[in-house]
Amino acid sequence: MWLYIVNALLGPLCVCYIGGGGMLFLYIDAPENQPRVTISQPMRDGADGTSGLHFVDYWHALSYSLSLVTTVGEGFRVCTSDMCRAVTIYYGMVGIIMLYSFIVVTALNLSKLWLLLLRHLSSSAAAADRLTPDPVYSRCKAVLMVLVLFLLHYLTFLVVPAFLMDQLLPVRYHATGEKLDMVAYHYSLFTTFSTTGFGDFMLLSEVNMCFLYGAVILSNCVLGSIASFIVLVFHHIDRQQPGGNRPPAAALPLDPYSPAAAALGLPPRLYQPHVPTYSSLDGSAPASPTLLAESHLSQSDT
Repeated sequence: MWLYIVNALLGPLCVCYIGGGGMLFLYIDAPENQPRVTISQPMRDGADGTSGLHFVDYWHALSYSLSLVTTVGEGFRVCTSDMCRAVTIYYGMVGIIMLYSFIVVTALNLSKLWLLLLRHLSSSAAAADRLTPDPVYSRCKAVLMVLVLFLLHYLTFLVVPAFLMDQLLPVRYHATGEKLDMVAYHYSLFTTFSTTGFGDFMLLSEVNMCFLYGAVILSNCVLGSIASFIVLVFHHIDRQQPGGNRPPAAALPLDPYSPAAAALGLPPRLYQPHVPTYSSLDGSAPASPTLLAESHLSQSDT
């Protein structure tokens, strides 16, 4: 539960931090607040026709703020004063930690959703409590779902947007004037979503670049959730197999009013009825904690 609470708190906090950072950089690096330009080689014009030196409006500053905290750093907008560079250092350190903390927590919550989805896709009745009694089949099914998730991520964030941009955006290469092809769009999106950020193509205006950086954050959340899902699902499978990392029968949570619990002399810290039950001793069907303890007691008497 605490992960959902942290997630709900970090989300609005990151939005306010990044949005406020755009206002801060716009004020610090506005043309009227700069006595001189300290860049040796000025940048080429952006996709919207404006100069790459100053933050002309809020969207330019917000794009710079997003490229900083997402660690993309494509360099379409840069600081032109020492004050702006100093603020960038400390703003970036706090923002990167805050944003990636949000991404990690969101990924953990999403991975639980993938695990629930895999359980519901199981066809056997026993899959409601455990994935499947067959470890080989369980692993194959988990690997297949991981591949499907990676494929959906690739199509959603790279292939489909590149196709739409190729059809709808008449962007031309600034050196030769030729229209960019599908490979160039795919390449540009990959370098952005992988946070490499070479910055050789600026396919969108500053407003649309802000939305693209938001998609980068969402993409990192999904990729992180897939990685966390891999760990969770294989750990879950291993615990459900015979000889797995499961507690012995005598250490299972028992009803505090059960005679079997008192007869076994179990300490009070094990009296946790709310803990989910485990499968029966022979592994054939779920059983209550009381029956498990009584079965263990009868075996020890014989």
